[in-house]
Amino acid sequence: MTQIGENLRHWRRLLHLSRRELARRADVSESTLTRLETGQGASLDNLLKVARALGVLGEVTESTSPWASERGQLLAGAELDRRSAP
Repeated sequence: MTQIGENLRHWRRLLHLSRRELARRADVSESTLTRLETGQGASLDNLLKVARALGVLGEVTESTSPWASERGQLLAGAELDRRSAP
């Protein structure tokens, strides 16, 4: 969670947003945003709200897609082969 929080903090800074402004845009408290950015934990719902407010929700969603990784594609191919075997 720490790396995700650091990444979100970098995005916030690149966009020249204060914690207060991003928290307002994401509809979360500043303390929630601080916990998220420092890796101290936050709900998935709040993580997604912040990602949406930063304009990176698509990237977050894509990063969890099995089709976006070589490993996921290999596993999916193996599953298809297993299902089509007699």
